[in-house]
Amino acid sequence: ELIQPDFNAIAKANDSGQDQRKEASWLMAGIAVLSDWLGSNQEIFEFHSTPIALDKYWRDIALPSAQRAIETAGILPPALKHQQTLQDFFPFIQTPTPLQQTCTDLAISNEPQLFILEDVTGAGKTEAALMLAHRLIDIGQAEGVYIGLPTMATANAMYERMVDTYQRFYADGEKPSLILSHSARHLSEKFQQSLLEPQTGTEDQGKEQSISAQCNRWLADNRKKALLADVGIGTIDQALLAVMPARHQSLRLLGLLNKVLILDEVHAYDPYTSEPLKKLIQFHAALGGSVILLSATLTQKQRWQLVSAFQGGNGVELERTDYPLLTQASVSGEIQEYPLQTRDAVKRAVAVSFRYSEEAVYALIQAAVEKGECVCWIRNTVSDAREAWRHLAGEHWIPDEKLHLFHSRYAVTDRIDIEQDMLSRFGKTSTQAERQGHVLIATQVVEQSLDLDFDTMISDLAPIDLLIQRAGRLHRHQRGERGQPVLHIHSPEPASDPDKDWYKARFPKAHFVYPHTLVLWKTARILAEKQGWRMPEDARTLLEYVYDDTDDIPTGLMDSTLEMEGEAMSQKDAGAFATLKLESGYSRSDRWDEEAKVATRLGDESQTIYLARWQSGQLNPWRNEGRYRWDLSSLRVNQKQLQELAPVEDSALKAALDQLRETEHLFDEHSFIVPLC
Repeated sequence: ELIQPDFNAIAKANDSGQDQRKEASWLMAGIAVLSDWLGSNQEIFEFHSTPIALDKYWRDIALPSAQRAIETAGILPPALKHQQTLQDFFPFIQTPTPLQQTCTDLAISNEPQLFILEDVTGAGKTEAALMLAHRLIDIGQAEGVYIGLPTMATANAMYERMVDTYQRFYADGEKPSLILSHSARHLSEKFQQSLLEPQTGTEDQGKEQSISAQCNRWLADNRKKALLADVGIGTIDQALLAVMPARHQSLRLLGLLNKVLILDEVHAYDPYTSEPLKKLIQFHAALGGSVILLSATLTQKQRWQLVSAFQGGNGVELERTDYPLLTQASVSGEIQEYPLQTRDAVKRAVAVSFRYSEEAVYALIQAAVEKGECVCWIRNTVSDAREAWRHLAGEHWIPDEKLHLFHSRYAVTDRIDIEQDMLSRFGKTSTQAERQGHVLIATQVVEQSLDLDFDTMISDLAPIDLLIQRAGRLHRHQRGERGQPVLHIHSPEPASDPDKDWYKARFPKAHFVYPHTLVLWKTARILAEKQGWRMPEDARTLLEYVYDDTDDIPTGLMDSTLEMEGEAMSQKDAGAFATLKLESGYSRSDRWDEEAKVATRLGDESQTIYLARWQSGQLNPWRNEGRYRWDLSSLRVNQKQLQELAPVEDSALKAALDQLRETEHLFDEHSFIVPLC
């Protein structure tokens, strides 16, 4: 009763059944791991000191205990709620967007489906995707949902949104599980509250539960198990490990079985991560699953690759170049493409103005502050952001309390506090008095998940899709007449004959973040020519021009472009090598390892360090309150930077560090603890 996969739908049958058995072996391995974990519960499967006949033990003890273990684990699917409308799911939606209406009305065949939703920010892609998921569940194509996001911050935000929605997939009275799945989920207060035992009210209060999100403790005690929940939300990495040679990979894959897989921001991954992403889509389709992909900025080439991965071949033909666009593909090979309209409220025109020096940027910021506007300058590296903040901190025309810095290298507790302050200061409900004359110097942390709104925005030059994303924080909400939004871009001049150092000479550190100079130069070139963009009309034109690698390449960029293409191919090959092969079937080899050593993304290796206060002969966490004091006092840094740490020479401090490693279970001899006076 636990798992009833339809093996006839899992793989293409042939005369020998060999392919079918190999693909089914991935699930059998997962069932074996799950059974082992369930059977290891000593509270249910108790030891017996007296001999018992095997048939009696099997009938009277083993089978009832197994049934109780399954029920206690909360892995049996709850009863579903059928034929829900968009308004049933989202009562706040009075008028559906064109995308949402199309997802409500289009025909869905009773077989695994792929949907790619391409639309502008504000088009309601998440609600449209959840409506599609319900319709797939309604016809028996799935029993739950897993939503994969690009970052922990976006996963946390989605979890907050889903707390009040996920139960609407299921019948009244059912208690489906909602799980947050990423490495820092224990720091989410709402998730921790969901681990409490469900409490029901008195008869006078009815049966309303004291908390909305019900989460089975057995599922929650391990991120590998979390994918077995009825509704899971986490980073995409947790799902990618299902198709990579990590321990308990098969359990993750089993957890995704019978779920609609929803992946957001699918355009945002490098050539390495794109390979496991495509492999995940291939596995999920072959095992009978449906996939919904969301993006505001997807190239035609990326769309073709994703459809091809789902349909398991290269014979895919896509015709439409419209934007917005909904693409629907089935495992049987059919493809439908639906051009969409965009509601007037999210159509916008953004003008572009270039600033070719830092002095020009500082002058722009000063002029905006003197007019009482709030300003954001998005820099491409933490180092550049700190430098700009230090420069402005020395200016007389901006008070210290109105200058803010936000990047990814704060301790967790400080980052949470700063994020909440920024949401209060620049968010949807902020007042003119709270915003007036404030300046935020930030990095890419403000691009996604944070609902911020600025009067004036400057961005260092970045690829076109990121600039579009950043401009989404410019005049985001209605605040009276503010004129046309203008994105000011700090950039080298878009010369007609750039050399290989065209970007690096201006941004020597950011060059390592965005090394593809041709993409940056083409971004600057087309924006200088068009002086802005209109959405959604210009989206496809901008993306295809910038990322088209068949155009003439300036002579000065030829070598660097070939180098980047070679690097991309190398990353792609590494990503393909790091993933499992569906057709090979489940087998073990020396490639399998802990997920900590299996990279779902490329980049310089990072290390967690813990900040401690060294006062009065005591070492205390930087955040010395709450249950997770040391986690909140941690941050991730580039491992190369740790070579610069000075050795501990103070004997008292050294003794305190040694004692801390012995008494605090989180630490071992390899843990990095940085004492601060």
